[in-house]
Amino acid sequence: MKTTLPAASEVLAFWFHETVPRQWWQRDDSFDGMIATRFGALHEAAAHCELHPWRATPSGRLAEIIVLDQFSRNLHRDQPAPSPATLRPWPWPRWPWLPVPTSPCHRCNAPSCTCPTCTANPPPSTKLP
Repeated sequence: MKTTLPAASEVLAFWFHETVPRQWWQRDDSFDGMIATRFGALHEAAAHCELHPWRATPSGRLAEIIVLDQFSRNLHRDQPAPSPATLRPWPWPRWPWLPVPTSPCHRCNAPSCTCPTCTANPPPSTKLP
């Protein structure tokens, strides 16, 4: 049975309406557990570049940033290394007014992909020294 993942609007409602900023910055195992329960599967999907359709809107992009950056901190607290999601470069332009790249990923065909398989094996013309 396939589980339905939360929508971008659910991430934003949780982060900006159901929580208060002090929860974002202090250690709270119950808060971390709540994020794991509600958004753990979504974080896993985002870490595997499965939320790329969210990048079509500013609110979707913001929700993906919250999942990959903020939720990663709660889900991987006290682990010796950062989560894989926080190590990869952001899959979109740094500034929201710049256009989203239109050429799809050479491996998985997703726009602006940063999935682990693709970033570990870039095409020869883009491999860094």
